[in-house]
Amino acid sequence: MRLCLVFLAALCLPWFCAAQEPGAEPKPEAPAKPWTSQWFSQQWDRIQVGGSKTVGFHLHEIDGDRQSFNDQNRFGEGARRTTDFTDLSVRGQKLFDVLTFDWRWTNTRFGNPFDQRVTLSYQTKSFGAEVGDITASLGGTSSLAGFQRTMKGVSLVAKFGGGSNLQFVTSTTKAAARTITIPGNNSSGPYYLQASQIVDGSERIQVDGLEKRRGEDYRIDYVTGILTFREGMIIPATAAIVVTYETYAFNANAGRIDGMKLTLPFGKGFNFAVTAIQQKSRGSSSLLTRTDQFFGFGNPAAPYDLEFPPLIDAGHPFFLTVDGLPQTIEVDFYFDSVLPNRFYFRRFIPGTSIVKAIYTPRPDPGSGLAGDRRVVGYDFAIPIGRYGGVNLNIADSEATQLGGKIRGTAKTATTNLNIGRLNYSAAYRDIPPTYIAVESVGFQRNERGSQHNATYRFSDFSSLTWSRNQSRVSAFTSGSGSGINVQPADSTIQNWAFNYSKPKSPALTFSRTENRTKSSTSDSKYINDNARVSHEFGRLSVGADIGRTRATTTSALGGNQSTTTYNIDSLRGNATWRPWSNLSFNAVAANSTILQSGQRSTANESRFSVNYSPWSSLTLDYEISDNDSGFRPINLPTQFGGGFNNGWGYGYNGNGFSGGSPFGGGLTSYAVSGKGQSVRARWTPFTALSVDFQHVTQESAGEFVSNSSAKTTAASATYSPLDWISITGQWAKQSVGFLSGSGSSENDMFFATLQIGPWKRWTLSFDVQQVDTASVIVDGLGERGEIRQKLGSLGGRLEYAINPRQNVFMDWRTSRTQGYQGSRDFFANLGYEYRITENISLIFSGKLRELRNFDPELQRYNYRARTLDAELAFRF
Repeated sequence: MRLCLVFLAALCLPWFCAAQEPGAEPKPEAPAKPWTSQWFSQQWDRIQVGGSKTVGFHLHEIDGDRQSFNDQNRFGEGARRTTDFTDLSVRGQKLFDVLTFDWRWTNTRFGNPFDQRVTLSYQTKSFGAEVGDITASLGGTSSLAGFQRTMKGVSLVAKFGGGSNLQFVTSTTKAAARTITIPGNNSSGPYYLQASQIVDGSERIQVDGLEKRRGEDYRIDYVTGILTFREGMIIPATAAIVVTYETYAFNANAGRIDGMKLTLPFGKGFNFAVTAIQQKSRGSSSLLTRTDQFFGFGNPAAPYDLEFPPLIDAGHPFFLTVDGLPQTIEVDFYFDSVLPNRFYFRRFIPGTSIVKAIYTPRPDPGSGLAGDRRVVGYDFAIPIGRYGGVNLNIADSEATQLGGKIRGTAKTATTNLNIGRLNYSAAYRDIPPTYIAVESVGFQRNERGSQHNATYRFSDFSSLTWSRNQSRVSAFTSGSGSGINVQPADSTIQNWAFNYSKPKSPALTFSRTENRTKSSTSDSKYINDNARVSHEFGRLSVGADIGRTRATTTSALGGNQSTTTYNIDSLRGNATWRPWSNLSFNAVAANSTILQSGQRSTANESRFSVNYSPWSSLTLDYEISDNDSGFRPINLPTQFGGGFNNGWGYGYNGNGFSGGSPFGGGLTSYAVSGKGQSVRARWTPFTALSVDFQHVTQESAGEFVSNSSAKTTAASATYSPLDWISITGQWAKQSVGFLSGSGSSENDMFFATLQIGPWKRWTLSFDVQQVDTASVIVDGLGERGEIRQKLGSLGGRLEYAINPRQNVFMDWRTSRTQGYQGSRDFFANLGYEYRITENISLIFSGKLRELRNFDPELQRYNYRARTLDAELAFRF
């Protein structure tokens, strides 16, 4: 009774709060705003607000399992007396011409926990400040004492006369810097970067010393750390993929970095700069648990990716529930064999279900060279007349490791000269293994050597390029006491390339690369010849690459000498043809024939697509793809690091500039294949009707993929006979088979919705869905089991607008699951909404929910709950 009185009083509140209802006398026209008001209005227009925030107060009466009610309601916070769901972003650009801020606040369990930030920037001609979540850097000409990291702190810049400036940074680290080497696997991927939650945009990627561009050459999943190159870009086993990036770590010890840089120009191109940076580590802290939530993905072959790899042992269990019901590992779900933060369900999980995971993220191992670090660097820029200049960099470092001190001095010199048609650049590096800099992303390593580059332009459309890199590279293996164990290697890399690119003529490129890398345990030799041609013939664009690689590597590990030879012949072609405006063809194909120590294999990738619109109302698409890495070793499907040592990838995986992966090297799978085919059609015979059809088959095998064969046929239609009536229906049939023989899943789905309104003051929506699933599970002992489910639901919403500011509404839903984990679920909601402003609403509602499980072992999770809710909602 008390709950009902509170609810009735709350419903009456807005009538007493309303300042003016529609129909009242209009206010007189306001006078013109003074200039001060206009100025403040201009500043307000520079602020952008987006997202939503809902603050609620709730009264509950719960009979039955309280935890199950909590998991199934209000996104896993159903039993709380007060709730706050926030997903807001506020941005201001050049307020008062000097102030910029970016505020992102979210507390959802369905997303990245690091996707919230507060950054405030102040900028004038002579002074700049950035506070909060920043990307701090002390860059410039010095690559020895510079750094760039994602941090939480303060960055200041003061500019003086004559171009002098002073930079200052103080902050705590939010992410770890890593640079790893991954051997190629005769395919375009996928490749695992040994980390999840990679900082968006922090990565840089090189393949055999050539930097690649995101979107054009590769794509990356920042949550899982999966890298895939574009179709047809086969990365051979002799190639080295070097990836530098930052990664967030949940259970990591945040360090502190303080630094400053003073730049003094002396005129006529002479410049001097001094940089001082220190990095301090912090002690260990207790491990924290985390909760991740998902809506069901349906397809059992769709992966669920946790935000972080979980730590699973006797002291740190992993809990997984679906709509509050506990799930059993290897029965209901299983983890990927390689990706530690990925799991799959063995059955269909509808999109209305909430999947909840509670776990302890693995502690971040950090850098292999732990301890405090200090660096002081001196940079000199010296001009050489009108031809170019020379940059000299000297830096001293001191690092603490296991109580001992490691000191080193590094020196580099670079020059760039332009003499007529000739451009020449050279670099000298002397970076000893005892030089330990502040951790940062980049491709720096501990080495001593030189690099020369020369380009001669014969004309505006032809040039010849030559480069030579000779160095002794230090690879860190481990630390002992206060010292460092180093494995050096001598690397010599030489390249020639001729380029011809004249308008309306074929573009040609010929190149040759010679490489030798020798260490105490291996000796690798490598020669690669490549030619490329591309041209446009009106509506037809074509391109072709042909390459040849000859390589040998001799290994003497454990006193046993062995030699491996590689003969690789590759061919790639691509074409785009658009004969008419409504028809287009796209094709790409690549093939590599690999002879490795007498063992022959073939890697291939191909994709062909057609887009055709015979009429403006009909669009047809067809695509077929196939890829296979070819090589499948019997006892080595996966390799950590190692592989062919071609010099480009040596000296990473933990050095004096950045950390490496937890396993000491990149992870490569040598068994990757997949094929797919799809047909899609969209027909819009008239404006009110749209019909879609698709048939998709997809098969993927190997690590980092689902190892499944899936076939999906779906059709949908939307009909809107009137502006205020819309009817939508969708049918789909899905068949999934797991290639490992661990089971299969058959799913039939039907969804329909009816939307009426707004019609006068009424709005009505109604939906129905039916899902039939049958899953076969095979455990590790070969025992077979079958899971069958029928999921049906009916639901709707009725809304009546009292006036433009007020409306009442009713929601209801009833669903029933038959078979495995059978249950009945009923939900009803009656409420009132008062719009205080266009973006702010006050909502009062009363809810009833009842869950009944049919399985006797699950009936302890039954509940019946009644709630009264008062919520203040902000929507922008």
